[in-house]
Amino acid sequence: MKKSKSKAPPSDSRQRLAGMIAARAELVAKVDALQAAALKLEGAMTAAGPLEAKLASLDSMESAEMSAWAKAGADGAAPKADTKAREALNKSIATARAGAVAATSAYSSITGEHADTSRAIADLAVPMDIEVAAIIAESCESLMSAFDSDNRRLAAKAVQLRQAHEMVLAALDKVRRTEPGRPLALALEALDGKLRRLFTVPAQDDDAASRSLAAWRAFSDGLRNNANLKLDAKARDSAPAPEPDIGQIILKRNAALAAKGK
Repeated sequence: MKKSKSKAPPSDSRQRLAGMIAARAELVAKVDALQAAALKLEGAMTAAGPLEAKLASLDSMESAEMSAWAKAGADGAAPKADTKAREALNKSIATARAGAVAATSAYSSITGEHADTSRAIADLAVPMDIEVAAIIAESCESLMSAFDSDNRRLAAKAVQLRQAHEMVLAALDKVRRTEPGRPLALALEALDGKLRRLFTVPAQDDDAASRSLAAWRAFSDGLRNNANLKLDAKARDSAPAPEPDIGQIILKRNAALAAKGK
């Protein structure tokens, strides 16, 4: 039974960043709760307004009734005031005003705490940036190791290919001007062209560079919400499509023509 490989513990930078992300989440939740409380307090602070408007409307209505009665000659009993409605409104207004005083005091405290908590969230930005930068630096280690290893393998292959290239050129000098060696000369010339292309430093693949940069940016942004995030392996440069081998095409065409001539 195979033993499963134990995962390496998160680096110190990742652990610190995870703690900051958790702390920020708590602070954000607190800000949301304070904001909801502030909205409720704002309602309590303005609760007397609609009641006062109703009382003013009652005053206006009763005044209009009394004025109309007087203009009509004050005949009969004067209009009666709605004392019950007035008492109820005055009582509600008194309660709302008392509540508004308390709400105003609480609102001041809530907004102060909201500002302090918001500043605490903002104060986490730079420390988080520092840890993200450290994690990106850590991620470069494996890439550099792979790059060095690949370079060493490529360097060894390059030496072998250059040695073979020298032998190809030497053989080409011997057979180029001989009729029996003509097919071989074509093949060697094609191989010479292919080797020369291999030894030419290719231009940068702008599309691959753009994809890689986008992956690094996504990694950097994502770390601010997930300290365990890994660099997207799919962002590696895709291999370019191979160029057509003109030498092989010529050789195949000559072979086909020779076969038809027989």
